[in-house]
Amino acid sequence: RPQVCPSRPAPFEPGGAKLPAVRLIPFLIGVAVLAAFAYLAQSHPFGTYGTETDFYLYYAPDAARLAQGEFPQSTYHGPGYALLLAGVGALTGILFVAAKWISVVAATAVVLLTFLLFSRLFSYWEGIGAALLVAVIGRLPQYAISATTDVVFLAFSLAALVVLVSRREAAPRIAASAAFAAFAYLTRYNALSLIVAILIAIVILDLFDRPLRTRLLLAGAFLLVFITVTSPWLIANARHRGSPFFNTNYLNIGKTLHPDVAAGYSGDDGLLRASRVFHSLGDVIARDPAQAASQYAKNLLMHIRGSFSPAVAGPVVPWLGLLGVAIALARTRTKPLLLLLTAAVLHYLIVGLVHWEARFHFFIAVLLSGFAAHVLFAIFEALRERKLLGRDLARVAAVLAFAAVWLLTLAGAIPYVRRMLATHPTEVLAACDSIERQGLRGARITARKPHLPYLCRMDWVLFPQVTSLGELQQALDANRIDLVFFAAPEAASRRALAPLLDPRRAPAWLQPIWASNDPPAVLYRVR
Repeated sequence: RPQVCPSRPAPFEPGGAKLPAVRLIPFLIGVAVLAAFAYLAQSHPFGTYGTETDFYLYYAPDAARLAQGEFPQSTYHGPGYALLLAGVGALTGILFVAAKWISVVAATAVVLLTFLLFSRLFSYWEGIGAALLVAVIGRLPQYAISATTDVVFLAFSLAALVVLVSRREAAPRIAASAAFAAFAYLTRYNALSLIVAILIAIVILDLFDRPLRTRLLLAGAFLLVFITVTSPWLIANARHRGSPFFNTNYLNIGKTLHPDVAAGYSGDDGLLRASRVFHSLGDVIARDPAQAASQYAKNLLMHIRGSFSPAVAGPVVPWLGLLGVAIALARTRTKPLLLLLTAAVLHYLIVGLVHWEARFHFFIAVLLSGFAAHVLFAIFEALRERKLLGRDLARVAAVLAFAAVWLLTLAGAIPYVRRMLATHPTEVLAACDSIERQGLRGARITARKPHLPYLCRMDWVLFPQVTSLGELQQALDANRIDLVFFAAPEAASRRALAPLLDPRRAPAWLQPIWASNDPPAVLYRVR
């Protein structure tokens, strides 16, 4: 069995069978978190221009394809989230509504899994503290109501770790952990870091206290279950694309490790430029190995620093969590603890290959929450043991200190949610209404974001990477574009064309057919 902290109560012991109602606390936390996120989700009717761009570009179209028995088209992700979206969407009738509810439920699962993980690692009450912190940490509440894969991937990853450090027999733990790791991989390919961490824990850290031969057999069993669960996708991917592991994430790596290739363009613009240079991961490495290695080192440092920012883990938790890691290593160097730290190190090594975003580090946020709860309890326990505080006073002081940290963390998270809810691109819906009134459905439209083409069921062409109106006219002719949508994203990424936000300054070959002043946006028909 995984070792637990020997100087503390056994996992799941809430400090007394005298109060069985205490055991209901995790359930009550789950209900409260679910209700809070569901309430917030009602104020989020459609996707913003941020990360939810991927919903309209990749996930929703692939969910529709899978529902019709077609092969998904995204080459950056596995089909896991799109399959889940298609299934829940069949119940809700609207894919965006399905995506929101998936995130709400997954975020609730993250909170409960955090409790289980740190209850097993430290103690019942530290698990409670970790769960309460995760519910309000950094940008996680924002993504708990967003149509993205972030919290779904996090839930699968935590589930793989939670079952691995449970008290069941080795075989079912290995099988369940491998299955959850497979679901995480089918959602996001960077689950590779989690898989490697688990294999290291089984073979090198000897998580199950077995001879080497048995450890190798257990690792083989883990891989066998993982491959079995992912095999339908691996086979389909090989048939359609020539390799079971085919994906184009090398473009993300390429534009990150070789910034000159992206030439200042981000997102899909940067990927488009990278696709003209790179055709494999080998191309990325071979272009300039020294440059790639240097940029990777810089990137890795940026990710490590960034994961301690308020956007990831709030204003106080990162530093408490770091102190908690040090205290845990000094006091209770257990195998489950080493497993988590190994997973954290490998997480950094993988995400260091791409650009930094706070959402990439939600796994680190969970770990920091657990270790922050640990350090708060450890400090007041030490004061009690040294008789500087009485038992009851130490408990009250610990609760007050935790409440202060929790409130500061909540206060840090609220602005992110408010900001996201205040940035709905209402111009998209207005432009779509105008398109419907004018009977323009089915047209080919160019825009920087896929929201309008998706909602109005039009063929989308990424806004051409041009630097003048003359180049734009040539690109529109070459791509047989019918409509041009020009709003804030287009003006920000195509600054030379910013005058198009004013329909009075449009060239003769662009006819304004709809415009908005707040926010500024114009829909043009190509003459």
